[in-house]
Amino acid sequence: MYSADYQYDDKINPYYGLFGPGITEQRRYSLNIIVKSTYTPDVTYPTANQTTEVASYEYNAQEYPTSVIYPSGISAQLKPVLKCSERQLKKGSGW
Repeated sequence: MYSADYQYDDKINPYYGLFGPGITEQRRYSLNIIVKSTYTPDVTYPTANQTTEVASYEYNAQEYPTSVIYPSGISAQLKPVLKCSERQLKKGSGW
């Protein structure tokens, strides 16, 4: 048995409610963005083999994440996500 603990920021999670490759359940059902994850593989020995992942995000003016930076120095640009309710659908566009 394992446990997972998450810390969140106060920004909008653009992946909330979306399904797709790379969108984990934690990202899909979290209203805010996960900035720290701590995994404990065996709750009997909570400090043995515990791993922590921390991420820092940069945000645009609308407070959506534009890039993520990890302590190792790895960074990535995040692609914008457009939810159906925000799309401006054109007649005959097939949507």
